[in-house]
Amino acid sequence: MQTPKSIVLEELSNVPPFPPVAVRLLALLASPTVEVKEVAELIASDATFTARLLQCVNSYEFGLTSPVSNIQQAVGLVGLDRTRQVILAHATAA
Repeated sequence: MQTPKSIVLEELSNVPPFPPVAVRLLALLASPTVEVKEVAELIASDATFTARLLQCVNSYEFGLTSPVSNIQQAVGLVGLDRTRQVILAHATAA
């Protein structure tokens, strides 16, 4: 018979690992002197995070007249706090 602790440990082994790019991004975004360019370069290194951020900035919420396809421009438009939220939401959803 399994104990509750062993069941929890067994279930935790099924949880996928936190994406390494997300870990690096969150560490970078925690710095008060972070540059938008640095964040954009790191996001651009991962196609999934790039797509999620572009999807966010091109949503109706921002009401832009033309679509954004440049990741540095996207980070600048949504801001670092919203970028952090997008990264966290996507990383934890996986």
